[in-house]
Amino acid sequence: MMSRRVQSGFAVPQKWCSLVSSSHGETLARFEAEKTMKKPDCVTRTSCKVCGSEIVPYFDLGDMPLPDDFQSAPGNDVRRFKLELAYCKGCHLSQLTVDVNPDLMFRDFPWESSVSKPNLEHFQELASIASERLGMKRGDVVVDIACNDGGPLDQFSPYEVVKVGVDPATNLIELAKTKGISTINEYWTPAIADGIVSSFGKAKIVTATQVFGHVANIREFVAGLKVVLAEDGTCIVEAPHHVDLINGTLFDTVHHEHPSYWLLHSADTLFRKHGMMVYDVEKTSVYGGSLRMFVGHEGKHEIKPSVAKMIASEEEGGFYSFERYQGFGTQAANFRANVRRFLTQLKADGERLVGFGAGAKGCIALNYCGLDSSFLDHVIDETEGKQGMYIPGVDLKVVGMDELDANDVVFILSWNFSEAIIERSKIAKGHVVPLPELVMHRTRRSA
Repeated sequence: MMSRRVQSGFAVPQKWCSLVSSSHGETLARFEAEKTMKKPDCVTRTSCKVCGSEIVPYFDLGDMPLPDDFQSAPGNDVRRFKLELAYCKGCHLSQLTVDVNPDLMFRDFPWESSVSKPNLEHFQELASIASERLGMKRGDVVVDIACNDGGPLDQFSPYEVVKVGVDPATNLIELAKTKGISTINEYWTPAIADGIVSSFGKAKIVTATQVFGHVANIREFVAGLKVVLAEDGTCIVEAPHHVDLINGTLFDTVHHEHPSYWLLHSADTLFRKHGMMVYDVEKTSVYGGSLRMFVGHEGKHEIKPSVAKMIASEEEGGFYSFERYQGFGTQAANFRANVRRFLTQLKADGERLVGFGAGAKGCIALNYCGLDSSFLDHVIDETEGKQGMYIPGVDLKVVGMDELDANDVVFILSWNFSEAIIERSKIAKGHVVPLPELVMHRTRRSA
């Protein structure tokens, strides 16, 4: 085994031919072969990705564009794929019935995590938790899966740990390199995990906070966690809690980039199939309500009461029964009618409406609700790579903050960051927050 070292721009696959152990040689060979194969644009799923049980559809949004398939000009033809949510009768996982080829979504990804101050603050909190509660110390290996531009992982720098980031987006991994992070420009697999172990050693901390719901082949993903994690290590896995999606009618968090929608029971079932377990859990406000799961090897951590308590809460709420989900489509349709009626009235009153947040949620909300240029003048987003482009399906132009006017009423599409957006765009006349409930805030102006 090679000695541990910090290696910026970790090469794949050339350096790995000598790094991967014999136990994973077959996995790497399959990984390399699959990279050269032509993959279909999408595949239809008829059974659960976790337990193989039957899945039953309950929310159909129709054919939708890929949320980050921005267009260079209005009127372009866009790729559309069926967007339908189904329930597993076995482990209760909700999942899409059509999985889109990840290369169409993640190889060139337009969102830079460092643009979001709340996102960086979130990772500062995780770094503190890892140090104070999970025993992380100087020199430990910390791996971030879907590291994006490296901004979140950079929040671990004060702790003097070895930082390794993995992400399939070539444009983002180049930004992560500039922050001194050792990077791997690929999807997470057991072969990638094995290469990290060979080069850096086992990871004390693995963060998977913006990826767990994005993975179609989730069993291979967890198999990679099993490989890379130290015996006493912890994976901090976060994902939107499906309880909050259903309770809050957060339909816009359903999109092709999110093939899985997690309950704690479903996640723990998956981890236990791989000799791992959720040993602690807590809720966060991220994305309208998320699970923060602390995952380790079976038998290596004491299981906290929080796990049984959360599972009992899910069961008491009816989330292990298909009947709980059957009315969701009607709830979403009612929201669509209400928001169109509300915005139509604002337009009739002479208000100028602009959107804020050209993310995946925004694309789905705009397309599902039919909100185009007859409702909004444009959409503001601070990610420079999106500016000048058009949101697929509705042809709304993305512009920068310099286009914000004091007479604008801002329709906040990235509602999970509504407080920060309201502060950032406080010169506007008012703000509309659509979810988890439709609310308008008027700006108070001094005389």
